[in-house]
Amino acid sequence: MKKVSLLLLAVSLATFSCKKKGCIDKEATNYNEKAKKDDGTCIFPSALMEGTYNVTESCYGLGNDNYTITIVATGNTTVRINSILGGTASMIGSTTDGKSLKINAQSAIPDKSNYYWDMDNGATGFLDGNTLTLNYQMDDILYGNNYGTVNCTATCNK
Repeated sequence: MKKVSLLLLAVSLATFSCKKKGCIDKEATNYNEKAKKDDGTCIFPSALMEGTYNVTESCYGLGNDNYTITIVATGNTTVRINSILGGTASMIGSTTDGKSLKINAQSAIPDKSNYYWDMDNGATGFLDGNTLTLNYQMDDILYGNNYGTVNCTATCNK
């Protein structure tokens, strides 16, 4: 009887004290709704965007440009894009799935020449493997004179 009681106690403890481990943060791309205990394996959308990218930018009417950007996670779903448009400016973007990227409207972004750019409508992007494609419209401004809006695509490769 004593052995049966101990066996039942051991089975009860094993059944009720074992919690399924996994990622329990709903913002993570590998969230496991069945997990009850966090095991430290969460992967957040912003981490999937991180890296250094070689950029080929094509703006209608302005030609092509090449430069490098670095994307750094600043939160679970936010990133900072450094050296955007080949200059020293940074932008803040957000991603909820680690594949799509949204950059809100930005103003007075200096590029590597004497131009300033206004990104009035922000930008959208999509990460496919190691290639991030950004689409945006920019107002081309030189010394305060607006030379019009241009459509741009930046192909960014890790």
